[in-house]
Amino acid sequence: MLNLFGQYNQKPSTTAVTQVQDAPETKLNLVLAGVVASDDPQAASAIIEKAGQQTTYGIGEQIDGTRAVLEKVYFDRVIIKQS
Repeated sequence: MLNLFGQYNQKPSTTAVTQVQDAPETKLNLVLAGVVASDDPQAASAIIEKAGQQTTYGIGEQIDGTRAVLEKVYFDRVIIKQS
């Protein structure tokens, strides 16, 4: 048997699972167009559409035309903090 891609060794995951809080849907006129989720907050970002214009935001950045700030990025949603 040839191992072209190396040996598969499944080891149990030792990473901690973070508790994801449920947050209400925003009433702002925003659309989440895409995300780059990462354990490193410096690498995580979100593509948010407002009035037909898409802009990429990093954690801690204020969303244009709002008082909302991007707080967290998950693979399926983002958490924004308003005021």
